[in-house]
Amino acid sequence: MKTFRSSSLSGHRAAFSLIELLSVMAIIGMLTVAAVPALNSINSSGGVTKAGYDIGGLLEQARAFAMARNTYVFVGVAEVDGAQPESAVQTSAGVGRVVVAAVASKSGRKNMDPSNLVPVSKAFRFDNIHLADQLSTSGNLARPTVDSSNKVGSDSFIANTSYAFQWPVSGNAKYSFKKVICFSPSGAASNDIATGDFARWMEVGLVEARGNSIPVTLNAAAVQLDGVTGSVNIYRP
Repeated sequence: MKTFRSSSLSGHRAAFSLIELLSVMAIIGMLTVAAVPALNSINSSGGVTKAGYDIGGLLEQARAFAMARNTYVFVGVAEVDGAQPESAVQTSAGVGRVVVAAVASKSGRKNMDPSNLVPVSKAFRFDNIHLADQLSTSGNLARPTVDSSNKVGSDSFIANTSYAFQWPVSGNAKYSFKKVICFSPSGAASNDIATGDFARWMEVGLVEARGNSIPVTLNAAAVQLDGVTGSVNIYRP
């Protein structure tokens, strides 16, 4: 009688060869390299979107505070050098890091003395973000036209220097705000703090930055504020 012996009992186990393992590792490496740009793009897009919604939320909070407390609230927006360390004093203008903060008047008047100002919320810092003057108006970015003087990213958007403020409001300044949106006790918004004339539309344009440089990118957001009603709309491509 013949005895048949299964090959699985031969004492050898099936396994990958060294060449097969190296091939798989090479393929994984190539896929990882190909995925990095896409992941960076997603992260950058998310950063612009988050900045837009956080700034929009702070504007809404500032208006509500002004009306509820019957006082003036000042929202400062500044851009500083994004390559500086976070711990550095950043009172000079630069590119790549946007900072936003809101303060209110204790007296109910337009008195910018630090002793009269109280923080409405924490300061927001957005790295790798640039204040843009010109953004596309096509597709999902189609929106009401805003005068250059009411665009925070424009050089024309400069409040009277008498209404600039620093952050923190007392002690050593880390940030200085010369671009200021003012909410009156009625909820109207303007950057012309001296006269108090409201703006029909105001806009904070945002684009992606890398450190203190601005790459060519489609990652953008427009935060529009209705100076009359106080409503905030966020536009994304």
